[in-house]
Amino acid sequence: MKVKYKYIGIPIPSLGRETKEVALEANATVNDLLILLERDINGQHKDIFKTANFLVNNSRASLDTPLSKGDMIWIFTVLGGG
Repeated sequence: MKVKYKYIGIPIPSLGRETKEVALEANATVNDLLILLERDINGQHKDIFKTANFLVNNSRASLDTPLSKGDMIWIFTVLGGG
């Protein structure tokens, strides 16, 4: 299945700011996506995922949130407090 993802507020320009698409196995979770992305960046910056937050289709998500075909996943860090 294919899902889309985008980094928001991640202070690493090399990860890009555009929406990207990736193929995952059926029954994949947010964590499965992160494992794939960590491989793509060769382990560089993987610590960013430890403090990241996630939205799936504009709803708060956790690492064990299941993904479905066509989902949009936002990977972001908190930019400030309030």
